[in-house]
Amino acid sequence: MELGGSIESTPTWAVAVVATGVILISLGIEHVLHLLAHVCLHYIVFCAFASPIINSWLIEMWYYCVYQFFKKRKRRTLMQALEDVKAGEYLTFSNHALIS
Repeated sequence: MELGGSIESTPTWAVAVVATGVILISLGIEHVLHLLAHVCLHYIVFCAFASPIINSWLIEMWYYCVYQFFKKRKRRTLMQALEDVKAGEYLTFSNHALIS
C-alpha cells in the first residue's frame, strides 16, 4: 500500500467523506460561535439594564478578581493603577447619582 498516493488514485467516496466531515465540523463550530455570541449579547444587555446594585456588585467582583491576579503575580504598580481607576469610577458614579 502506497502512503504518499496522489488525489487521482484516491477513491472518490473517500474524498467525499473527508470533505463532508470538514464541512460538518465547520458548520458545527459556526453554530457554537453563534450560540456563544447570542449568550454574550444577552449577558451584556442584562448588565446594561440591571439594577445599580447588581451592576456595582459585578464591578466589585471584577475588581477583586483582577486585583487578586495582580497580587498573585506581585504587580504592585498595576495594583495601584487599578485602585486609582476604581477610585475615579466611584467619583464618577457618585457624581452621576447626584445629577440623577
